[in-house]
Amino acid sequence: MYCEIRGTCQLVVVPYGAYITIDLMGEIALELAKTRQVMAVERQGHEHTAEVDRPLAYEQMVDDTAALLRHLQFAGADAFGYSMGGGASRGSARSGTQT
Repeated sequence: MYCEIRGTCQLVVVPYGAYITIDLMGEIALELAKTRQVMAVERQGHEHTAEVDRPLAYEQMVDDTAALLRHLQFAGADAFGYSMGGGASRGSARSGTQT
């Protein structure tokens, strides 16, 4: 995974949709960063990340995001997702994953 963090205050994770990169969705992250701390996340196989030998699945995206938050020592975050990233955000809420 690859992420960029901008802004201050309450963290919001922004997992973008399929085939969309941080650069393509940058305006949303910049706008959110005016009032929030934004963690923009690129999934496996996107611009800044390598392909991995596993299927791309919502459950894996939820687990990857939770692992990233733990690795960076964030206790939790709100999530704002677009397209496939929205599905991953909903999956986090449904599973009770701390994001």
